[in-house]
Amino acid sequence: MVGIGGLGNTLNRYGSIVKRAQKNEKTQDAKETSKAPETKINDSESKLSAKAQEYLKKLREKYKDYDFIIANEDDDKDGLASASDKEYSVMISSDEIEKMVNDEEYSNKILGQMESAIDSSKKLSDEFGYIKQMTIDILGDGNIKFLAELVSGKKIEAESEDDMRSQLNEIDWEKFAAEVGNSGTKIDYSV
Repeated sequence: MVGIGGLGNTLNRYGSIVKRAQKNEKTQDAKETSKAPETKINDSESKLSAKAQEYLKKLREKYKDYDFIIANEDDDKDGLASASDKEYSVMISSDEIEKMVNDEEYSNKILGQMESAIDSSKKLSDEFGYIKQMTIDILGDGNIKFLAELVSGKKIEAESEDDMRSQLNEIDWEKFAAEVGNSGTKIDYSV
């Protein structure tokens, strides 16, 4: 009978531990739901004219796979790019989009540059892998800047496809793969 009583005590202790863990989990869930919602990163889309907003809507319909981000110099471009849920993003200033709306030739030129830069970004992503997200920043002077976020969270900024390729070539990919592969796999066996 002593053995059975000992088993009962063990089961009671286990049951109380489980109940405490469930109570802690419910408390944690309540804390998480009562947190203030994340603040939205401001962009410059609200500053666009009605005509430019309609043009942007058409761009988003035509290029559904890309995220179009309207960002001026004083906006948090890095935060806006990171907040995107698409693999490829195009960042453009409100002045540029307004200029594109009013000048079809200029718009075609910019869209051609954008498509070329996206194609380059896709090649880089296929070649190097481990690229979580690519953003093409269309600068007001007709130039384009490439921004890459790697799966590790590291960010790379480049002035051209060649510059991006050069920076990606400098990474020790075997070491990088080991670091990325090991992240999150550590198990805590302590009791």
